Amino acid sequence: MTVEWFKNRFKTDQGAEHDGSMTPKNKIEAATWEKDPAKLHAYLDDPDVNVQCAATRNPNVTKENLDKALDIKDYRVSRYVAMHKNASKEHIDRALNDSSCYVRAVAAKNPNATKEHIDKAMNDDNPDVRWAAIEHPNATKEQIDKALGDEDHFVRGAATINSVYKQHYPNGHTIVNGKVVAK
Repeated sequence: MTVEWFKNRFKTDQGAEHDGSMTPKNKIEAATWEKDPAKLHAYLDDPDVNVQCAATRNPNVTKENLDKALDIKDYRVSRYVAMHKNASKEHIDRALNDSSCYVRAVAAKNPNATKEHIDKAMNDDNPDVRWAAIEHPNATKEQIDKALGDEDHFVRGAATINSVYKQHYPNGHTIVNGKVVAK
């Protein structure tokens, strides 16, 4: 891609240079590839949630950009913060407290999620959040054991697919007196 090609992508429909009134499609594309964190911050102020989402999933976002995105309080934007590779412990903490179970589930799957994040998600009332948490590759044996006793069969099933389960229970498991025991 040349610089000229990139500039041409942001011309208005009439072909004139951009004068500050971008079409929604151009704003989304610009927010997706913007490198300047200050401009990304401005895209987060845009009234179009699609532009906000594009800015949030941009690989160049900073901690401050993600903080601002979580302040928007829209699950569509928050889910991109929750799944972002740059999400910090604090971002994941905030996402795990979101009212949307979808945002909480995505946060539980974030590669940056800690044991504490997985514990919190494993205690969530929503089984989809617990299911997402137990699929995390950093789930511990204790978390797997807890999931194996979960009331939801999908959570129990997800625990048996986790590589940690396969390490500790290569021949399967059984539950004896409420305790998980290897076969």
